[in-house]
Amino acid sequence: MSAPDSGIPRNLLGSAECIAVIPGEKQFAFLVGGQYGKGLVTCRTAHGWSAPVFPTAVVGSFGLQSSAAHQEPEKENIHGKSD
Repeated sequence: MSAPDSGIPRNLLGSAECIAVIPGEKQFAFLVGGQYGKGLVTCRTAHGWSAPVFPTAVVGSFGLQSSAAHQEPEKENIHGKSD
């Protein structure tokens, strides 16, 4: 990954009510389109963070379109460095 940061900025994390992580989202389109991904969501409570929920995100669309994409999560080796 070429982003200069290495995590969620503390000021953003400090004000977040919920956090969602959906790695490996897939997208496709040819006249009809869609997105699909599985992930994890947790929300802030009065006693800390909630138990994680594991949702599946599915989105559909229709119209003049043609595309495909696949987002692969970044993998790190045992020394914490990106491959």
